[in-house]
Amino acid sequence: MAIEKRWEDGEEVFTPVCDVCGDNLDDEWDFYDAVEAKKQAGWRSRKVGDDWIDICPYCQKQEQEEKAMRDFAGLKGRI
Repeated sequence: MAIEKRWEDGEEVFTPVCDVCGDNLDDEWDFYDAVEAKKQAGWRSRKVGDDWIDICPYCQKQEQEEKAMRDFAGLKGRI
């Protein structure tokens, strides 16, 4: 779940959580504020099947580096 919802002091609290590493942003008292906080922090959302996953900037960078390494490894022997 990309934005976790829980109850605190009788009110809903929404916490954006990276679906890759589990890092999280500060709690928000409104779901749409949590969505905006993700955008402002540079997080990306991606639909996978019927679910949405959220990826923090650190994991985005890791994902890009891994893709670059796979692409480079695929060229090995062709150059």
